[in-house]
Amino acid sequence: MIQKVCHPTLLSINSFDNPYAMNSKSSSKKSASQLINKLKSYSIAAGAVLGVGTQADAAIIYTDVDPDMTYSAKGDMHQLDLNNDFTYDFTFKLLTFSGTGANMGMVELEALGSNRARAEFITIGASMTIGPLALNKYDPIQSTQMFMFGSGMKMAVSVTGIVSYSGGNWLGANDKYLGLQLVVGGNTYYGWARLDVAVDGKSFTIKDYAYENQPDVSILAGEAPSTDPATNVVATDIANNHNGSDMRVAFDKAPDETLVDSYRIIVVKKQDAASFNLADAVAVGSTNYLHIIKTGFNPQITLSPLATDKDGDLIVEWAPYNVFILTIADGVNAFTNALSAASNEITLTDPASIPEPKIEDYMSIYSFENSIYLNLFENVKAEGSISVYNLDGREVKNLALQDAQTRINLDRAGRNIYIVKVDLNGTLLTKKLFVN
Repeated sequence: MIQKVCHPTLLSINSFDNPYAMNSKSSSKKSASQLINKLKSYSIAAGAVLGVGTQADAAIIYTDVDPDMTYSAKGDMHQLDLNNDFTYDFTFKLLTFSGTGANMGMVELEALGSNRARAEFITIGASMTIGPLALNKYDPIQSTQMFMFGSGMKMAVSVTGIVSYSGGNWLGANDKYLGLQLVVGGNTYYGWARLDVAVDGKSFTIKDYAYENQPDVSILAGEAPSTDPATNVVATDIANNHNGSDMRVAFDKAPDETLVDSYRIIVVKKQDAASFNLADAVAVGSTNYLHIIKTGFNPQITLSPLATDKDGDLIVEWAPYNVFILTIADGVNAFTNALSAASNEITLTDPASIPEPKIEDYMSIYSFENSIYLNLFENVKAEGSISVYNLDGREVKNLALQDAQTRINLDRAGRNIYIVKVDLNGTLLTKKLFVN
């Protein structure tokens, strides 16, 4: 129990007698009611019990604490069974005191058995102690890092009174992650737990946790089973309505749609596409993407006339875009969304508003006596071919463009009107000429 002290010091905090502390992992077992205790545990691979799986079964085993569990009463604790094998691995303890001249809130972590947590030496008040680290999402948790153990590792401490001090990496933390090292049967596994800790150290909330079920495999803080991304995203200009309905988007669905809730089509301006990532995609407002339900087939979707890009701007002609597909995890078998690679660049155009190229824009072409003369303008590369047809549609001459100046002799073809077709670097140019 917590001793009543007027001016507690860190030394006296460390020496508090805690009747709830457990001597070893093997000395405690969960009852059925404790195991149920509003936890929903999910596995996407066989071998959820450590030591049973093979490399092919490698998976992140995630447990959602639903609803989140908040502890705020003196002496509260939460015993964490990271791998759900009916044996406690870590204990979170809440120590509080309120009295005349002093108030205290403290959250401690105890690593049971041979287990450890990501931690460092810290100073609180005038004393040095072990402080578990508060990791950010996607920070790595791996064997090369420092893991520490102890029965009273200080996550957060807040003491006010005649002597006041506070400290700990978790004081006031919100949605931070504890890096965990789990030892079972001589094998070492890595995992995380997500918590909040009050700014006064008088309450904490545990939200979810996960571990990698293969030994010695690293995990990222907050990493959970993920769905697969959509692939082969193709955007096509299919009409001339001068709005978003000119765009059709096709993509290949995620390989395993049992992990998928739905898809979102997100149109992104070209200048933003290179830096567009999963976090950006998840943050796009609901009015700025197109929601697509899964059907078991590869979707082909024509956007609406009022379709907008991710910024809420109407999709317009003559503006370059890329399209992304966000795959939404179902929240039961997978918990992390996935973003596709960018589609091809697409710019909606109206062919009717594009002037046909004229042969006079690239060269001068004329007839003299029985020949046709073609002179390319400066800076026009002589790459392509020339074909000459009579009015019956029969080709009478065909040759490759090789020089800036070309003469086509038609003395054997005779006096007539001819159609000259020039394929210049893929641009087809046509001219009708009379040849004597």
